[in-house]
Amino acid sequence: MFSTPWACLRCLLRLSRPLVRRNVRLQSTVVASADSVSPALLSRARSVAAEHATLSKKLAEDFDTPTAKKVGELASVTEALRSWEKADQSLSELNALLHDSSTDPEIRELAADDLAPTITAFADASQSLTASLVPKHPFADLPCLLEIRPGAGGCEAALFAGDLLRMYQAYCSRNGLRSVLLKYEDANGMADPNGSDAPLQEAVLEVETSGAYGVLRCEAGVHRVQRVPATESKGRTHTSAVSVLVLPSFPTDDSEVHGEINFSDPNSDYYVDPKDVRTDVMRAKGAGGQHVNTTDSAVRLTHLPTGTVVAIQDSRSQPKNREKAWHLLRSRLAQARREAREEEMVQMRRSVVGVAKMGRGDKIRTYNWGQQRVTDHRSGLSVHDLDDVLEGGDSLETVMESVRGWLGEQEVKGLIAMEESESKIESNSEDPRSLAAMTDLTNSPAEEIDVDIADTRHNLQYLSECLANQTPEGTDLPGAIGHVADAGEARTTETRLEFGSGSRGPDTGTNARWGISTPAPAGGRGTESSPVTTRREDPAIRDFASWDGTLPVAGPSSRDVVLKDNMASEAGGSEFSADYAARLEIGLL
Repeated sequence: MFSTPWACLRCLLRLSRPLVRRNVRLQSTVVASADSVSPALLSRARSVAAEHATLSKKLAEDFDTPTAKKVGELASVTEALRSWEKADQSLSELNALLHDSSTDPEIRELAADDLAPTITAFADASQSLTASLVPKHPFADLPCLLEIRPGAGGCEAALFAGDLLRMYQAYCSRNGLRSVLLKYEDANGMADPNGSDAPLQEAVLEVETSGAYGVLRCEAGVHRVQRVPATESKGRTHTSAVSVLVLPSFPTDDSEVHGEINFSDPNSDYYVDPKDVRTDVMRAKGAGGQHVNTTDSAVRLTHLPTGTVVAIQDSRSQPKNREKAWHLLRSRLAQARREAREEEMVQMRRSVVGVAKMGRGDKIRTYNWGQQRVTDHRSGLSVHDLDDVLEGGDSLETVMESVRGWLGEQEVKGLIAMEESESKIESNSEDPRSLAAMTDLTNSPAEEIDVDIADTRHNLQYLSECLANQTPEGTDLPGAIGHVADAGEARTTETRLEFGSGSRGPDTGTNARWGISTPAPAGGRGTESSPVTTRREDPAIRDFASWDGTLPVAGPSSRDVVLKDNMASEAGGSEFSADYAARLEIGLL
């Protein structure tokens, strides 16, 4: 009459297992430690505090404007470190009272009540200390230029570009940021945003308020739109894209130069040699009229070393167009130089944190009309108030604030990676197995090392400099030769490093030579080398395939180290497959 309820095999197996009590960590068991702040950042903060104390003492004895400026920059780190140490000490004392069995019950209860606010204060102090260590962006206090151009999507992309332009203009108006439209060009060649309803082809909006670059730099990238165009008869959703470039806006002449901005310094990011710029004047294009095609009012500047081109035709006055063009060219070149340095730092930190910077070719934000949704793909935040975003309202500010937080996290990761890299180099340089201490020659078998060919060449070059810096005077320098051969597509690249045996003294200099020789594809040979005097007496063999701060010594017989590179590389301006092996042969000179 009564049937057994049906149960699947998985449920039966689950019931047969013993119940496991989940571990719950109570708040009173939280123990403060230095792990809340990265040890690398904590070490950096303490070194900065020591430098601040030294400079403050020096400043008290003799006032100097650059020193005073440096002291002011380091003061925030010193104050944040002091607050962190105070919070860390308070939390440690509370935990000690809570874990001490001899503590009076009333004192233990008071300590338990104070634990929660102390933990909050410690977390805030840790966040403040981390934020103070992140270097301020050099362009953060400058005005900025917003360049808006339609991308993939044709006419729909151009229409959305106009929507973004109006969005940023509304945002600036709501937040009290002065903005002026430097350039506006629609699909018909018209330069008047009020006199044409045609799709936007290009627009440059200057936000003149100081600090605008720090506020809007998070908007640089590709903005994607998903909506049904007005011209779509079947109601299908189209996807289009618009690129937004955010550039720092610099003063127009030296009279407005302030701070570290100097147009006359060749080493500055803001310097542009007039000899490198070609100026062309031409007729302004447009729909016609009494003035169009009658004077050479349009100006085009071409920076020859980089190929950067800027063309301005908004004004009827050629001098005004020339001034705007120089202003825009200087901003683009300075931003490009800054990005080049950032890319070098990203490559250096790739093994630690990966590529922390998102390039312009990656979409950063999606505007979905059907779902009334805006999603930023960097911070992962989504808001469902598309109309308020396009009106430059609070929803747009919320999205931008989340991206600024994401950028701060990436900068902290990069700073930690840099500190760890520097500390590793310092520890290797202090290794007692230094070049001067290695005198025992022992044989070692061949081995396989994963290494990049470019890194190998760099290490060989650096080792030649390392010998000059680490080898004491009067020490014999051994001799070695390195050969890097690439078997990919019949291309061969040799990297040679030779050390001559002899005494390094104040008169003889460094007995070393390194060079890179690349045979031409047609059988010719091109060589790039920096020769220095070389002696070939009493050679020894050294393995410098993978340099870690020391220079291991091999035996008196030749040794092969096979290097495998699993990454695509470039040679002679063309890419070739990563399926190749490089061999480093080290033998007698």
